[in-house]
Amino acid sequence: MKDMESEIPTNIESCEEDSPRVIETRVEMLASWFRLKYPHLTIGALASSAPILSTDDIVHPNAYMDVVSRDFKEVSDTCYETILNSWSEIDRVTSETNGLSILSKKFNTCSPLNNSSELSHYLENMYVFAAQYNHPSSSPVTTICNGIDKASFGNDVLDKIYSGIVAFIGNDTCQINDPTSISETPISETDIETETRMGWGWQICSELVVRHGIGNDTMFRPSPFDLEKYISNCKEEYDVSPRSHWISTYYGGHVSFFSSHLKQ
Repeated sequence: MKDMESEIPTNIESCEEDSPRVIETRVEMLASWFRLKYPHLTIGALASSAPILSTDDIVHPNAYMDVVSRDFKEVSDTCYETILNSWSEIDRVTSETNGLSILSKKFNTCSPLNNSSELSHYLENMYVFAAQYNHPSSSPVTTICNGIDKASFGNDVLDKIYSGIVAFIGNDTCQINDPTSISETPISETDIETETRMGWGWQICSELVVRHGIGNDTMFRPSPFDLEKYISNCKEEYDVSPRSHWISTYYGGHVSFFSSHLKQ
């Protein structure tokens, strides 16, 4: 972010105020912050993914996953309920003799599951990805829910979940634990380079602390945001301590900051 900030012309304050413009950058959060810092020059910022309100104690950490769940519920109540009930069903099958083998076969995994969290994590990522990139031309949330509700592979809860996976990404290959996939996102087109993933991991552990948790009223397992655990994981992974309040202090984000800058 500092690198991009350094590219702002040194004489920007002297630019014509009677020619404001809408700006867009490859880094949407920067576009938003630029709008805040230079409201006399920009009348808007195109930012399709700019979670500047998630970087501090500005909005509730559960807000993001609340929206993801609401996306699915608005498409289909039965789809929402099936996903909600699937987590306990995964646990139940796992507890059976050869439970992981049963799940591996049912979900056509590329290699045997080592634990049930591999499956749960995959599914959670898929639902989040579908909601976040729910473009009207493809409507991935609707695609998944239609698959779940049609239950092409059987009528029990996990059969329906697998039907949703197939509807979303096809049935031509194995679905989970693909050793050739770099990204944990289940869509090959979204696989990203290792350097990018490492860079994002480093960034959210240093200057961009994104607070996401899961409350009790979603279709996911509850998992409240734990800052101490977040910090511990970052220290273990990168040997760095997150600066929890730096980003909002430096770039802005609180309501008072929005009000004072956008009312000018």
